[in-house]
This record gives sequence, C-alpha cells and structure tokens, in this order.
Amino acid sequence: MNSPFTKSDYKKYGLSKMIKLGFKFLVLDCTPFLESKFYNDINGAEKVFQNKFVISCYSKKDLFKNLYNFDPEWCIDDLGGFSKKKYFLRVLIRFFLKKNFKIIEYKLKTIPFFKGLIHNNFFDRCKNLIKIFFIWLLSIPWKIAKPDKVVIGGYSEFIKIKNNSKIIRAHNFDYDNFRWCIKNKFLLKSKYNLVFLDEDFPCHSDYLRDGLGPAIDEEKYFSEISNVLINFSNRFQLKPIIKLHPKANFSKSRRMYKLPVSIRDTAKLLAHCDVVMAHCSTSIQLAVLFRKPLILIIPNQLKKNSVWWKSIDNFSKLLKVPAIKSSEINKLKCIPSVNIQSYNQYEENFIKMKSSPDNFSWEIITNNL
Repeated sequence: MNSPFTKSDYKKYGLSKMIKLGFKFLVLDCTPFLESKFYNDINGAEKVFQNKFVISCYSKKDLFKNLYNFDPEWCIDDLGGFSKKKYFLRVLIRFFLKKNFKIIEYKLKTIPFFKGLIHNNFFDRCKNLIKIFFIWLLSIPWKIAKPDKVVIGGYSEFIKIKNNSKIIRAHNFDYDNFRWCIKNKFLLKSKYNLVFLDEDFPCHSDYLRDGLGPAIDEEKYFSEISNVLINFSNRFQLKPIIKLHPKANFSKSRRMYKLPVSIRDTAKLLAHCDVVMAHCSTSIQLAVLFRKPLILIIPNQLKKNSVWWKSIDNFSKLLKVPAIKSSEINKLKCIPSVNIQSYNQYEENFIKMKSSPDNFSWEIITNNL
C-alpha cells in the first residue's frame, strides 16, 4: 500500500470475506517510508486500521523482511506504479516482487479524470513532449516486471491489456456496495433526497502528497456550495444532505457547511435520493448504477484550464448531464432526466463489462487464483 490502510480499505478489498474463504492475508503499508512527509502531515499512524493483518513498514528492510516471513504466493502491488519520489527504491521493490512472487494489479478505480497535458503555448507544447518521453522512459521497469494477473472493471482498462489470459474480469469497487443494496432491497425512501458528493475539494489530503491542488479558498468554497444546495433545494422542494469524502475532516466540514453532513455509506444515501450533485468524484459511478439524475457543479473559483474543470467536462460529455458554474445554478429550470444509453455505456466502459460475472469482487478474484 502507498497510502495509510484504513478500515474502509479493509472493507473495500473484501479481506474479511477472503479470510472466511480460507485465504491468508498480510497488508504491508509502505507509506511511512515511501511517502514519509505525507504520512507525517496527515498523522498517518492514527489513520491506519488497527488489525493483526496490517503492518506499517518504516523501511525497505521492514518490507522485505515481512514478505520473506509471510512468503505469499500472490502479492497485490498497490504502490501506484512509478513516481519521481524514491523512484529507484520503487523499481527495486517491483523487481523484488516479480522475482519472488506472483503479482496482481488492481485496476478498479478508473474514472474519466483528465490525464492529458495542457498546452497554453508553443513552449508548453515542447515541454510536454519532453515530459511524455520521460514518462515513457520511467515506466520501462514496470513493463519489464509485468503483473501476472490484472483485475479490471470496465472496457477502458480491458483494451489496454494485450494478453487476455492475465485478465480477471471483475468491476470497480463501488459495484460491490451497489450490489449489496440491491441484494438486500435497501431502496427505501429517506427524508434526504438531494445528495451532494463532497470531495474535500479545497483541502484533500492527497494534495499534500501530489503537490497539486485546485487553488480554491476554503471559506468561499464551503459557503458557495452550501448556497447552491440551499437555492436548488428550495426551488425544487428537495431536502439536501452532504455526503463527506472518507478522508475529510468531519468536525471541520460540519462547521464550514451550512447543511447537514453525513459519513453514512454512500451507496445507501444514493439508493434513497432523487437527485445527485457532484464535481468529478469517483462516487459518481454509484449515481450511474442507481440511474439517478446528476448535476455537475463547477466551483466559481476553478480555472477553466485546470485538470478538475476538464475532468468535470469529461463526465458531463460522457453521461450527457449538465455541468454548470455555481453562480449560474438558477439557469437550471428543471431536474435533468437520465440518459439511459449514456449511463449504460459509461457502466460498460468504466465500471463493469457485461461479460464479467455478477458476483462480489472478492468472489471473482478468489475464483481466478
């Protein structure tokens, strides 16, 4: 792992279910030595799920020692591929894993987030060409030490893999929560029927690690989004609630927003609601799965050439849903309808292919090992 392994990760990966099936697990959290500053800045030691199967590694020696002692047949590499930070150490780890174990990679978080390069002028274009070359160069070790199995969700990941025998056809993680709700008929109405998917947009902890953020003033953002939700809900007789991002500071968010906030399971909230608002959250895929009307909000302070604006635009085009600036919310004269064809295509490309089994992800993965 390359980020503190939390209780929600434990649930997401279905580890308790796999253990009941007879599999033995060990989670090695590498954040303390691969991302030491980030780990300290977010108080990572307090966020790690306390469990005998979870060990925090503070050096490559810790990592290699625990791997040797546990001696797994399969190793899930969730370190996120190559990075400029401690690049050669990451290469060493990858080749160590390839030499001693079978590697599994999970590709179950895919969304249409903008990953292209922005060209503002000729100088930017030249600089980006050099960047593309170095990205290709730095990725070579991972092309040599290829995974033995790749777990994929949608077709957008399927077409990237040339050797189909390596593919385990599963689905993105949120599909498990969706399937659980459907299986348990958890579709009763709630008093809250407008859900905003908070992304901790102005202060997400990952910005500390990535060194990249949307440069948005916190106080203005929280006030702006609150006003959008209040305005829209009053016009259409809706009752709004804000679903906080799992990494958000609950006490801070509750203080800054002018509306109720929730840390309840996202799938349960969306199963109940009538309308969903978001920016470019991964949880948008739950709105797609439940076939809910969706409105994408562009913060007023967001720059048009930013990756976040372009990502919101990507979602809008693919799902054929409105993307509108906060200041222009009154231009929406009705709740948008769901374009079933676009939602179906999005599900196929980014969440779950029709050809994959309709089982929980941990069942699919364990059946293929």
